[in-house]
Order: sequence, then structure tokens, then C-alpha cells
Amino acid sequence: MKKLFTLFLALVATTSLWAHKFEVDGIYYNYLDGNNVEVTYRGDYYHNYDDEYSGEVIIPSTVTYNGTTYSVTSIGSGAFEYCRSLTSITIPNSVTSIERYAFYVCSSLTSITIPNSVTSIGYVAFSLCSSLTSVTIGNSVTSIGDEAFRGCSSLTSINIPNSVTSIGYEAFSYCSSLTKTNYTGDIAGWCNIEFGNYSANPMYYSHNFHINDQEIKDLVIPNSVTSIGGYAFSGCSSLTSVTIPNSVTSIGNWAFYDCSSLTSIIIPNSVTSIEESAFRGCSSLTSITIPNSVTSIGDQAFHYCSSLTSITIPNSVTSIGEWAFANCSSLTSVTIPNSVTSIGSSAFFGCSGLTSITIPNSVTSIGSSAFFGCSGLTSITIPNSVTSIGDNAFYNCSGLTSITIPNSVTSIGDEAFAKCSSLTSITIPNSVTSIGHGAFYGCSGLTSPVYNAHCFAYMPTSYSGAYTIPEGIKQIAGAAFEDCSRLTSITIPNSVTSIGKYAFAYCSRLTSVTIGSGVTSIGDYAFRDCSGLTSVNVLAEVPPALEGDAFYGDAFYNVSKKIPVYVPCGSVSAYQSAKGWNTFTNIQGPLAMYSIAVDVNDSGMGTAQVDENTICGAQITATANYRYRFVQWNDGNTDNPRTLELTQDTILTAEFAVSYSGQCGDNLYWAYDEDSKKISITGSGDMYDYTKSTQPWLFFQEQITEVTTSNPTTSIGTSAFEGCIRLGKVSLGCGMENIAANAFTECKRLYDVYVYATYPPCAEESSFANYNVDLYIPCESKRDYEYDIVWGTFKYIECIGAESDDTGGDDIVITPGSTDVTITWPTEGNADTYTIVIKKDGEVVCTLTFNAEGQLLNIAFAPGRNGNHPAQYAEAANNGYRFTVTGLEEATDYTYTITTKDASNKTINTHSGKFTTKSITAVENTHSQSPITNCQKLLRNGQLIIIRDGVEYNAVGSRL
Repeated sequence: MKKLFTLFLALVATTSLWAHKFEVDGIYYNYLDGNNVEVTYRGDYYHNYDDEYSGEVIIPSTVTYNGTTYSVTSIGSGAFEYCRSLTSITIPNSVTSIERYAFYVCSSLTSITIPNSVTSIGYVAFSLCSSLTSVTIGNSVTSIGDEAFRGCSSLTSINIPNSVTSIGYEAFSYCSSLTKTNYTGDIAGWCNIEFGNYSANPMYYSHNFHINDQEIKDLVIPNSVTSIGGYAFSGCSSLTSVTIPNSVTSIGNWAFYDCSSLTSIIIPNSVTSIEESAFRGCSSLTSITIPNSVTSIGDQAFHYCSSLTSITIPNSVTSIGEWAFANCSSLTSVTIPNSVTSIGSSAFFGCSGLTSITIPNSVTSIGSSAFFGCSGLTSITIPNSVTSIGDNAFYNCSGLTSITIPNSVTSIGDEAFAKCSSLTSITIPNSVTSIGHGAFYGCSGLTSPVYNAHCFAYMPTSYSGAYTIPEGIKQIAGAAFEDCSRLTSITIPNSVTSIGKYAFAYCSRLTSVTIGSGVTSIGDYAFRDCSGLTSVNVLAEVPPALEGDAFYGDAFYNVSKKIPVYVPCGSVSAYQSAKGWNTFTNIQGPLAMYSIAVDVNDSGMGTAQVDENTICGAQITATANYRYRFVQWNDGNTDNPRTLELTQDTILTAEFAVSYSGQCGDNLYWAYDEDSKKISITGSGDMYDYTKSTQPWLFFQEQITEVTTSNPTTSIGTSAFEGCIRLGKVSLGCGMENIAANAFTECKRLYDVYVYATYPPCAEESSFANYNVDLYIPCESKRDYEYDIVWGTFKYIECIGAESDDTGGDDIVITPGSTDVTITWPTEGNADTYTIVIKKDGEVVCTLTFNAEGQLLNIAFAPGRNGNHPAQYAEAANNGYRFTVTGLEEATDYTYTITTKDASNKTINTHSGKFTTKSITAVENTHSQSPITNCQKLLRNGQLIIIRDGVEYNAVGSRL
């Protein structure tokens, strides 16, 4: 029979807002795929649907429009939404789905039959159909959407077929009249719930189905069920037993939450996971068997199962969730298998009946509050696999008497063992580098400090007096000294870098504190309520950061800001402007002037003294005795004088040694090379006079083998090198004017004397001990030296080119003839070749190459020059080689370069200079006077005058 409809048509601005495509016999349709259509509403989505469809509605299985026949396969979204006058509906077998909001708030609809063709009932499909008393669901339906029948308050019974595998979130919630249940149908469907997101307040959904849960006592779940969804039996307080079939693979969130009468349950081997809060609040549950199929136990899975006495966790489980067994106060023993790698936060929180537990070697971390409040726990073994112990992990385990922390642990969290009042001893290995705030706070049974090489963790509150933290410790843990009310002073060493929050809080008798130079941060409330503090001494030059914000007070909360704060010199302004420190009004220099004393390693070598000792430090000086030198202070510092800041009483020792250099004239300086045994005189002017025993080089007087002077040196002092019995060579620069008496007395091994002065220096007969040696002098001055009363007594006098003087005393000797030149050069230890290049006017005249043995390897003359050199080896000379190059031009200027290279052709040394060959024509000797017996030099009108035997000469030797 066809029912007449009263249709309410809404006016809209444009036809594009209308949902339906066509209407036949008062029912509106939309096109689907192919020749399929769905029943829909009339008008736009926001239309008021009251009484748009009313009374009895019969939906045909097919409908013809414009000559085309369509199959009706769906009741579309919101098709009958808000049709409050709709009393009955007939759905044909052609329909396969009832979409979301299809009959939402059809408050006059009393019954409905869903045909076998329908496979799904959408979200809120029949929600708030408050007059609906019965529903028949066909065997083809597999899913019932979220809130599908929510608020159907008149619904008294419903039969859910076994075809249903999924019932959505709150599908039957607030069906307050639903009391009859069919365990193989009704409950079976309800057990297959899979939730999406749910309210942040789970208690709101504690009776999702609003069945008369007080009547459910025994529950047998059929084999068709594969999963028990979230909140499935939440709040069924009369439920005493449950049989879960092997078809079930998962038990959802809050599935049996607050089933307070449930005493036991067997979980089949098919279950792989127990989700969050699945059995939370099952306060009568005394035992439960978890099969080997389970791999994870979710957060709060057995929270508040206060009657549970024991539980065995199978080897299949790899993780125990947070709060998993929290407040299981009757639980006395737990076996944790080797498969578990982590124990979640608060996993056994408040398990006060637990007396012992063994943690397997597989566990690497113990979560925060894992055993919080396990007051019955007397001992626990932490395996070597554990690397971290979380915050509050064993908080208030008041029965725990001892614990061993393995070397694998690197960090201990905040309050990890706080209020373990029976704990009498604990050893922290050096592997632990971080100890959290209050890790051992309230451990009243500990009678000695607890610390390791890195961290100071705990000081017994009973400690009285002053305390110095051992050097080397880098961190003071939070609350380490909290409530030490009898502590009077504390010294924090320089090794400490951080002070934790509340570290010294409430130490009411603490009067002074010294904070080491290494401290960079001080935590919140570190010295809170240390009201007895009268001073703070901070040794750090950079103000340590004082932590604190709007929620935490500063480190010195409730400490007078008028007390003196002593800081390093130069840091006062930095502290006055630093955050937190700037609240103190009396910041000043260091606390006190420490004492300092100085000593010497040998009183015969020198002295040391304190020049000044002020509140900001001291100045000390070391003074070496004659012939000695200051080396360093015993701490390695070489500053002298030295200024240092004192942070403690200090003793320093000045270390002296024999001097290898010093001053030997107003502007002259000497240096002794211990390897070559050579003394070099540098600077200008005259040398001091000495006696044999006052020479500055007296200690190695008998070791000296060579003496050289720089060109500006003008004299050798009296007895300067007397007694240098191994002295073999002396080289005196071209500025030398005077050699005093006994200058080289007792130097009997002297074999070479080189004097580069153009005019013979004034010398005494006693200046040299041995005149039977070689004297090398400038060629142009040879006659002057030969006729000198002193120099003329040398047995062997050889000339050298005055221009060839290499002022560094490197043993290069150039002796020019009229058409040749003899070159003497030193050898080098790692030399491979010596190459000599002679040039005239910038052009190469010849190139000679010698090997390390002095053999002439190659000689190349410029074209047309004489290259006849029969000698194939250089002649051995003192410390080197000598070779004569012939074929040169007389009275001609030349330059030379000597280059020494190693086997890799790398240059070791280079010497260069110039020389002039002699003229063959005889030169008249203008100085053929009788031997000079006396000489004197004076400066007249800015001109140097030399007086020899009463005759005056100028600086170049011309008679005046």
C-alpha cells in the first residue's frame, strides 16, 4: 500500500544546493554507479527535515525515471534525518547499506527490519530513535557503525547475528531499557568492538552499552569472536567469570575495566596483546594466566587489581607497559622473563606486598617510578645489562636494606631511592656520571656520605660541623645536603662544575660556603632557607648561572642579600650585573689574603722573595746568583717577576741552573752552545775585565773549544778566556781594537786565530799563551801584522780576504792570489754535495761541485777560461775542506756562493761573499817602520787617531 506524504519543501537560492537528482512517488533519489541509486533527502543539506517523510514509508527495490529503471541499493547519508513523524519503514532486499545519519532522531519510529541484503549499518544510523523497541538485523550484516543505536532508550531486545564481526564505538550506549541478552548473539556482537579515538575522560564511557550489567554474572564468548574491543565489558561489576575462546587474538583497551567481581580469567594462546587498562580495577581478580602467545602487556593492564597475589609473565613478552601492575597491593612475587627489555614507568607502583623481584639480564632500563612505594621489597638485584635507573624508580621502598648498582649503570634519576629509610649502605660505581635531584633524599638509615668519582649524591642529615667535598667530583646532585640542619660550613672544590637544585636547601646552621672556580651553574633553590649564611666565597671568575624562573625561586631564596659575597679580583662588576647575583648588595673582592712563601732549589744558585702580597694576589721574584740563571717555578710557570692570584695558602720554589748566556760588557752578550762547545760574543763595545775565577763561563771554562766575536765587538777583556785549556779556535770580528792582558793565557791547545780587523788590534805579550799557531789576517794588512810586536811573533801568518768575513763566524775563509783564490768551507753532517759558484760582474766564471768526501765531481769554466785543475780532491782543512781555483784575472773583483745540499737535493746552507785578486805589480810597503812596541787609540774631533810608538795614523793606517 502506498502512503501519501506531506512534504515540506525548502526554498533555496540556487538549484546547485539541492541534494536529490529526481523524485518518484514522493521519494527522492541520487544516482550511484551504473543503474544504481540511493534514497536521499529533499533540498539542501541544511534543510529542516521535520516531517519531510512521515507515517509509513515503503521503499521500492526498483524505480523508473525518464524511461530508465534503476535499482535502489542504499539508504543514503541523512536520508530520513530528523523525520520525527516517521512511524515505520520497509527496506527492500535490494538495499546493501544504510549510511550514516540515515534515520537519526526519527523519534516516532517503533520497529525496523533490516533485510539480509544489508551488509553494513553506518555511523549514528539509528541514533536517538527513542521510540524504537525492536530491531531485526539480517544475517548479512558484518559491521555496525559507531553510535549506530546510541540513545535508543526504548529498545528492550536485539538479536545480533554471528555474521557481525565489528560493532563500532558506543553502538548501543544509553540503550537504558536493554536488559535481555543472548550470550551467543547479543554479547557476541558486543565483544567485537574496535574503537577509534575515545574521550579523554574514560569514566564517561564506563557503561557504554547501558545493558543491565548487574544481571551478567557468567559470560561465555562464542568462537566467532576474534577480538574483544575497548570498553566491551567495562563496568560490568557483577561479572564473576569469563570464558574467552581461542578465536580471540586481542583484548582491547579497558575491555574489562572495573569488573570488580571478576575473580579469575584464562587468556587463550590465541591472544597476542593485552591492551591498555584491559583489566584495570578488577579488584577481586586473584589469578590470571598469560599465555606464551602474548608479546606485550599494555599500560595499566592490571592497574588496581588489588587481590592479585602472583603472576607469571611468559617468555614471549618483550615489554611491560606503564602502570601495568600498579597498586596490585597483594602481589607478593613476580617472575620477569629474559625476553623483557624494559620495565615501564610505574609498572609496579604501590605494590606494597611485593617482597622480592629478580630483574633479568635482558632489561636495559628501569622506568621512572617502576617500584615506587613497594614498601615490602627488602632486596633487589639489578643486572649488568641495566644502563639507567629512572626517576622515583625505588621511591619509598622503606623495607629495602641494601642494593648493588652494577658498573653498567650510567645515570640515576631524580629521587630514584628517596625515602628508602631502611637502606644502610650503597655503593655507586664510577660508571655513573649523572645522579638526579634527591636521588637518596630521606634515606635516614645511611650514616656516611654517598658519592663516586663523578657525583656527590647524599650527605646524612645527622652530619654535624664543617665539610669539604673531595677533589675530583664534578657534580653535586640535587638535594644532596638537603635538611643537613647541623652542617656549619661547606667547601666545594674547583673540580665541581654544577650544583643541583635544593642541594643545600634548609641547612639552617650553614654559616659560610666556598664555591670552587669550576662551578658554572647552581640549581633552583640550591641554598634555599640557609638563613644562617653570613658570607659566600665564590672562586669562579665568570659568575655561575643561577637557575630560577617564575615557578622556582633563585638559588639563594630566603638568604639575606646583604651578606658579603667575595669574588675574584676583576670580577666584581660581572657579578654585580649577573642575573641572580645582582640581588646581593655587598659584592667585593676575595674573602681573605692567603699566605704565600717562596723557596729555592739551591741557595747557592739564587734567591727568591715575595715582593707584594695583597688581597687580590701576590708578586714574587727570583734572582739568580752570578753564573746562574732562573729556569722556572716548581709548578712550571716561567714568569719572573710573577703575579698570581691566591686561592689558598701557597708555597712555590724557584728553580735555578747554570747559566749558558749573559752579559759581558755594557752592550755585549755571550752565549754558550753546549753541543758545539762554542762561545759567541754579540753586541757592541768593550768586554769587561775578569780574573780567571770571575769569568761568567767559569763552570764550563775547560770545555770551550771555540770563541767568536761579532764585528761591533771592540775588545777582549783582561783574563777573559784564561784557563780555557781546550780552546782550539778564535775568530775576532773586523771591529776588534784591543786584546787585554792574559785574554787567552793557558790556552795551550789554540791552533787557529782569525782576525778580520784591517788594522792590527792592540795586544799584550801575555794576551796569548802560544804563538806557534796559525794566524789568519786580511791580506792587505799582512805587513802590518808581521811588523806588529805582538802579532808578528805568530809563527804562521796566512792572509784572507777582508771582504770575505761572514760575520756569523761560519768558518768560510777566502784567500785570494793574483790569478787564483783558495776557498775553505765547513762540512755539514748530512751534506751530499757542495757547489761553489764564482761570478764576475754578475756573470758565472766557473762552477765546481764536490761530494761529501771532498771529491771534485764537476767543474765548468766560462768559455775561453783556463780549466786545468789536476787535483781531483779538496784538501782537508780544520772542520772542512780547502780548494784553490785558478785561471782568474789579477786585481779583479769577484763574488762567490757556496751551497750545501742533502741527498734529496734540499738546500741545507748557503754562504756568499766577495773577494779581490791581487795585482802582480809590487806594492810599496808604507808601513816599514821598526816593529811596533806600543799602541794607543783616541778620538779627536770625532776622528779615530791611532798612536804607534809616538807616530799618529788615521783609521785606515795612513800616517798623519
